[in-house]
Amino acid sequence: MMNLKLLLKLQKELKEKFPNYNIVNSSPTFVDFLSKETSKGNAVKYIISKLNLPLRQVGVFGDAENDISMLSLVASRG
Repeated sequence: MMNLKLLLKLQKELKEKFPNYNIVNSSPTFVDFLSKETSKGNAVKYIISKLNLPLRQVGVFGDAENDISMLSLVASRG
């Protein structure tokens, strides 16, 4: 199993080398490379716009760094 300290070091180096990508961890052993436009937050925005749902009626859950955009979106609803 990968050491968390090593994973964070690798992630930092990858972010410096590939600044045009979102590089996040989705578990203690996975690092995800995503385009800057790709995020779970943007996916939720897309779905609620297609379903014509008000943000106040949307609930999400997550437990990793790749969930932050989605959790922040719903937390910002006031």
